[in-house]
Amino acid sequence: MEQLGETLGTVVFDSVMRRYYSQYRFKHPYPEDFQKIVAEVTGDSANSLFQLLHQKGPLEPAPKKNLKVMSFLSLKDTDRYNYLFLAPAYGYNQYDRHMVGAILHNYTLPIPKLKFVLVPLYSTASKELNGIGRIGYTHYLNNGSSVETYINGARFNRDQYTDSTGKKNFMSFQKLAPSIRYTLAPAFPGSSLHRYIEFKHFRITETDILFTRDPSTNQFNITYPKNTRYLNQLTLHVENNRTLYPYAGSLVAEQGKEFLRMAFTGNYFLNYEKQGGLNFRLFAGKFIYTGDKTVLTQFNTERYHLNMTGPNGNEDYTYNNYFFERNAFDGLGAQQIMMRDGGFKVRTNLLSNKVGKTDNWLAAINLTSTIPRSVNPLSVLPVELPIRIFADIGTYAEAWEESSGNDRLLYNAGVQLTIARAINIYIPILYSKVYRDYIKSTIPEKRFLRTISFSINFNEWHPRKWLPQFPL
Repeated sequence: MEQLGETLGTVVFDSVMRRYYSQYRFKHPYPEDFQKIVAEVTGDSANSLFQLLHQKGPLEPAPKKNLKVMSFLSLKDTDRYNYLFLAPAYGYNQYDRHMVGAILHNYTLPIPKLKFVLVPLYSTASKELNGIGRIGYTHYLNNGSSVETYINGARFNRDQYTDSTGKKNFMSFQKLAPSIRYTLAPAFPGSSLHRYIEFKHFRITETDILFTRDPSTNQFNITYPKNTRYLNQLTLHVENNRTLYPYAGSLVAEQGKEFLRMAFTGNYFLNYEKQGGLNFRLFAGKFIYTGDKTVLTQFNTERYHLNMTGPNGNEDYTYNNYFFERNAFDGLGAQQIMMRDGGFKVRTNLLSNKVGKTDNWLAAINLTSTIPRSVNPLSVLPVELPIRIFADIGTYAEAWEESSGNDRLLYNAGVQLTIARAINIYIPILYSKVYRDYIKSTIPEKRFLRTISFSINFNEWHPRKWLPQFPL
């Protein structure tokens, strides 16, 4: 239409549009009808322009854009500039402590085909360069689908050990994950339905600690070997972030040395009539050994096993979640979990074999509900508190064995405090007997505070949560 207007001129183009509106208002015309009006008004059918309706791809070469450096973000004049954004960045974990650096990216709207974000961070504790980054290229297909190839990486410290000389030795991880994602075309323009198939290959190098005894001196030597492992991950994902009754589902198959891991996670939100609602989460997982099941293979694959309780930092085997003290044994850091697998909130970390941890199969249902104002005693307060109630129920393979001695169905329930969508604090109040026995035997004092768990999930800040059509 823009080209037609430039060819005809403003006066003639306005005459065409007035004639077209007068003749076809309240009707359903076709492009051929509009072309007929153009011919009647101008005496020229403009065939060359109307043939462009059948041309695939861009009608004209994209104009060359100039590079412009700015801070943070800009959506202005994106047809004229390729933006490069630079801004200060900050990070923190218990090992690297305060980290300062910068964020460099080119994200704007419309989303560029080649996009990247780099966040180098300098640790004030380890004096090392850490950071995260992602670079990817998206190829858009004629049917509305797209293929993106990308790679992301990260490096931070995951633990530390202070030796007999007082020297702090830091143990890091480095992750590289090349990936390819095929995103299906939307059902219609503006659709909030998002579907993709994705394959990732994780290559992770971790610094560990190794104690060996020197038989000649009977003293222990400490070394810090680097070990590299891999994980292949195939994901089928669908989500619909519509306003009413949003849902999401992921089927994930993972393969590593000596094992396969299959898991399905589904979420459905039931809106209440006035505000709030009930979130329903379903998880089912299966762990399979690709060779013989031995004590050694069980030990080597332990961090990949299925958990009834939300996994801790060491069990976040892809390093996809943020943990402020990833390998904490006690204290506040040990109370952090992530919402994966069974999603229970009661922790049994002090047991050598945690309750509900299995290398077979596991299933769980998690319910989280806002409290309707009509039954919420705290609604009289001048400030609305983001309080919810949660209830989890689950079972796993070993619970069905005759020698188990535990209930076949485990449960826990309590109160959840949500802060800024991403931070959730869980206060368990009701739980199965096996959890009560654990708490009584291992937590002699301050039981209320020490049974509290919390999770941090920055994915809740993803733009698609507010803008379902967002393409990332």
